[in-house]
Amino acid sequence: MSVIDSIFYVLAFGLAFSLVGLGIFLSNKVYKLVDLTCESSFALGGCIYGSMVLIGLNPLIAMVCSMFLGYMAGVITASLINYIRLDSIIASLLPIGGIQSLLTKLVEIMSEVGPLITSVDRKSGSAGMPRP
Repeated sequence: MSVIDSIFYVLAFGLAFSLVGLGIFLSNKVYKLVDLTCESSFALGGCIYGSMVLIGLNPLIAMVCSMFLGYMAGVITASLINYIRLDSIIASLLPIGGIQSLLTKLVEIMSEVGPLITSVDRKSGSAGMPRP
């Protein structure tokens, strides 16, 4: 790996994590509440996207599904704050725990399924079981 490649990867990771920082900044300074859901929703989106692409789904469909699940994590947090009237820090910690348990189970399932995916279909470019 050359120095130019390393700089590119550092900038790409920095740009991705700047979105997490922007989410924290907006919730703390603009909306005046503490919302920690953005950290776990980014991990949820990445894990769901990677799992769906690994089993052979279209990357665009995987991206839409992962964005929807991140949206649902935010909806759960907002519902806990507005309807159940929990404190914002506690309401944002509850979905984090649930999402991390879901991700742990998903990684466990994908580690069992991963060896079953034996090849990449050269015609379609998607991962999956070899066709007969």
